[in-house]
Amino acid sequence: MSIAKRVVGKPTTFLILYALLVGLALYILPQMPVDLFPEISPPILVIFTDYPGAGPEEVEKSVTRPMEGALTNVSNVKSIKSTSSEGGSTIILELSWGLNLSEATNEVRDKLEFVKDFLPDDAGSPQIFKFDPSLIPIFQMSVEGNRSPDELFKIAKNQIQPRLEQVDGVAMVTLTGGRDRAIRVEVSQNRLEAYDLTLSQVTRALAAQN
Repeated sequence: MSIAKRVVGKPTTFLILYALLVGLALYILPQMPVDLFPEISPPILVIFTDYPGAGPEEVEKSVTRPMEGALTNVSNVKSIKSTSSEGGSTIILELSWGLNLSEATNEVRDKLEFVKDFLPDDAGSPQIFKFDPSLIPIFQMSVEGNRSPDELFKIAKNQIQPRLEQVDGVAMVTLTGGRDRAIRVEVSQNRLEAYDLTLSQVTRALAAQN
């Protein structure tokens, strides 16, 4: 006997069964966890290397390029993107899905060991970070008003940012734009040579005191 004939022959039984299934679904669905931003671990590694006092071109030549050459030999690499900015190098390594990210991190660390001795003496050790989607900003706001840019920046930095950091669930508040107070230091090349100092040493000394 076909299913259609059984349904026609015993409609009450199948209606009761259908009602039970609908009721069970209505009971289970509200209890199922729903996450707008589910936890995922994309196979992306970020390598940051600081180089205090160096300009973008020097960072590109002395830090970024040697490290990129070593990272091209890492297994399952899909793409390598880099940014050389003043004082530091950032390399983003995209790997294939499905691999063990911890093992890939160890392989990247081993590859960088081969070029570490060729980096400038003033450059720091490469720092490897696993890309965390939870660090992507999910809310942005701007500050406007009938005040100077310097005043608006001080308000955002000294009043708004500290209050936002105290909100439950907020991991980090980053302030961009605006103009912060800066002091220009002019260094005499003759004085550097007289005291046997480099510009990088002066930069580090100033950073340590401020």
